[in-house]
Amino acid sequence: MAVARPSMDGFFNPSSLVIVGASQKAGTPGWAMARTALLSFKRGPVYFVNPKGGKLFDQECYKTISDIPAEKIDLGVIAISAKFTPASVEELAVKKHCLYQVIVSGGFAEVDEDGVGYQNKIKELCLKYNIRLIGPNCVGIYSPIETIDCLFIEGVLAARPKQGNISFATQSGGFGMCMFNELSLFSNDFPWFGRLVSLGNSCDVCEADFMEFFENDERTTVSTFYLEGFKQAKRFLESARRSAMKGKPVLVVKAGKNAAGSHALRSHSASLAADDTVTDALFKQYGIIRCDGWKDMFLLYATAFACKQSVPGKRIQILTNGGGQGVQLSDGIAQFGLELAPISEAVNAKLKAKFPPFYIIANPLDLTGSGTNEEFYYTLEAMRDDDSNDAIIFNLISYLSQIEPIAICHKLVELFGKQVPNRKPIFLVLIGAAPNVHDECLKILLNAGIPVFNSEIEAAQCVATIYSFTQFRKRELEAQEKDGASSSATPSSESCAASQGPCPCMAKVKEILEKASKELKEGQEERALLEHEAYEMLKIMGLPVPRYTLAKSGADGEKFVEEAFPSAEEREAAQFVVKIVSPDVLHKTEAGGVEIGVSAAKGCVGAAVERMLAKFKDVDVRGILVSEMVPPKPAKDASRPKGVELIVGMNTDPTFGKVLLVGIGGVLVEVLKDVAFGSCPLTQHEALDMITRLKSQKMLDGYRGMPVVDRTKLAELMVKVSKLAANFPIVRSIDFNPVIAGDGALWVVDARVMVGRS
Repeated sequence: MAVARPSMDGFFNPSSLVIVGASQKAGTPGWAMARTALLSFKRGPVYFVNPKGGKLFDQECYKTISDIPAEKIDLGVIAISAKFTPASVEELAVKKHCLYQVIVSGGFAEVDEDGVGYQNKIKELCLKYNIRLIGPNCVGIYSPIETIDCLFIEGVLAARPKQGNISFATQSGGFGMCMFNELSLFSNDFPWFGRLVSLGNSCDVCEADFMEFFENDERTTVSTFYLEGFKQAKRFLESARRSAMKGKPVLVVKAGKNAAGSHALRSHSASLAADDTVTDALFKQYGIIRCDGWKDMFLLYATAFACKQSVPGKRIQILTNGGGQGVQLSDGIAQFGLELAPISEAVNAKLKAKFPPFYIIANPLDLTGSGTNEEFYYTLEAMRDDDSNDAIIFNLISYLSQIEPIAICHKLVELFGKQVPNRKPIFLVLIGAAPNVHDECLKILLNAGIPVFNSEIEAAQCVATIYSFTQFRKRELEAQEKDGASSSATPSSESCAASQGPCPCMAKVKEILEKASKELKEGQEERALLEHEAYEMLKIMGLPVPRYTLAKSGADGEKFVEEAFPSAEEREAAQFVVKIVSPDVLHKTEAGGVEIGVSAAKGCVGAAVERMLAKFKDVDVRGILVSEMVPPKPAKDASRPKGVELIVGMNTDPTFGKVLLVGIGGVLVEVLKDVAFGSCPLTQHEALDMITRLKSQKMLDGYRGMPVVDRTKLAELMVKVSKLAANFPIVRSIDFNPVIAGDGALWVVDARVMVGRS
């Protein structure tokens, strides 16, 4: 039985601390870290270890860890050469029962094979002694709430911002430390970090560990990450979604947008799953807010979320004293999917009665360059009480002689500050203030929970992001409540065919997949189910396929037509596709192994089957697949109504595991590349959300007489495929292209399922 790993809490509540590698040489990391830790740590004793012994800052340096008089040390920070580090890790654990350690030194897996060996040894020690370890190759940890500052860059070089409730974990120490001075310069008074963790090589503790810690940490209200890759992507995503549902947003700068995929891609579904596209889609699925850089993450989003602003709807009212700024805000609102709010009749009449006729009482509401403080106060009160808007963006040009921006900021706090019950969200764009005035305005507003921006487009973007986060959380909570209410319902055999738990349908699916897996030849990593096997599996799962048979002769084909289409009217409407079924013929169309539009007239299907058998007499033929063309044409109409061709597929992504794809299919799939991705398994509402992310919405809604795609049925298909993928690891990829939608129905016409080894 696996031993439970210690939680991350131990890094933030130590009663004793040791710096292994404390140096007497001023300016070195070991010296800087020792000095910073000694000055900041108030929870208990700080010990220094250096093989040379001596004194450091009038405090003894012990030559070995064993020499330290304390029986137990809670937190160890190691800053010594890589080759000596494993021994120190073990000595701390064995001699001082230290289960929480941080390695700041480099020279490990990021350097060479020797470094890989040192890092692997440390990983073994972590498992052997149940150590939780951050690093190696990191800049340390920082938690001013607990007086922990184990960063090897001193405060004189990297100013520590004011303590707050934003937590930050970074895979780049440089990215993390460069924030300190920048954020302090932006606003020295805004409460920034409660926790900062440099993950380094993530030999033991990884991004998912700290995502889960931030999720459950009562002192964290916003979680921020700089990531270049994932150690445990699924854990991270699931924790991020739970965090969002608790009202704690997760912001991520994910680097490496242009990195090419490292795995071979064989199906359409796989070739479309470009790594960063998948990352982007799954972030949306799990409610993670992706940022383009540190300014986006901290100055645009983290500050606004830390202000605890919530935007319940997309109706936005603009107030400005500059026409051009109002136009730019209007453009931004449209660009990011928001709406300009109408002004209620009562507010319209009230403002027009008060103001001169050249003030523009509309949206944007423009008091022009003549507006005064008192007129802004009057307008803001009216807008606050207007139920026709969900949020306000106030664009203030502050350098006009009659404007007193600091007084306006105090009024904003009075009307919209965090102490106001059921406050309406407001966002200020502050233009043209003198530096000292701007700093004072920031101090007043940010501490009162009112975000401030330097440009119109940033304000609109931020409001849209907060609205999207609010809607995501609302949808997830509603879905959770709905799922909880329906969890006791007894599923049908169809609905449970690809779900967890005992089910006769599940056993039959498993039998088909394992049979195919056992037929893999030596050196063959995967093979496609033969098409009749894929059709059989889909029927068992309750997925829609055309009527079909596997014919071994022309007579079999004729018998199928007679029995499956007994009436003359059905036969008149029917046409068939005839395909070779052979493990030796992978690309049927290119090999001439597909014949379409075969008539139901007597003898036609049988003749097509015999032609196909004769053409491929020299290969391993398992039969000829005869399937109806869908949707069937009406008997009285010579022209067949065109169905919408879609694609539903799945690929095994090296980072995120099984990823489902939906999009516009057929021959257009590689041209349009209009697809959306989601992590398996999907819920019904996640599948519907993926469908709404497709760009070609008009094609789904009956464009130019085409059939309307039944989104609910398409989502049900996606959910079942995602459960199949999640429950059977040997399914490597799935490619249903096309899935034809028409006449209120769906059919999987071409099914390619790749199966690997058990």
